[in-house]
Amino acid sequence: MTSHRRHDDALEIRLVAQSPDAGTAVVQGPFTSAQRVDLLGRTGAPVEVEDGAFHLPLRP
Repeated sequence: MTSHRRHDDALEIRLVAQSPDAGTAVVQGPFTSAQRVDLLGRTGAPVEVEDGAFHLPLRP
């Protein structure tokens, strides 16, 4: 995780791949929904949340 902040009523978490290999980040917390955003904070596709966790593929 490179940063996290409150943005309006949401928590924004920024992740970066620090490996030359592809991988998956697993984020757990009291989450009921998640959504991708770009570097400017513009919303994108929703991310599936199950039992407070979501998985994000990371590319090198």
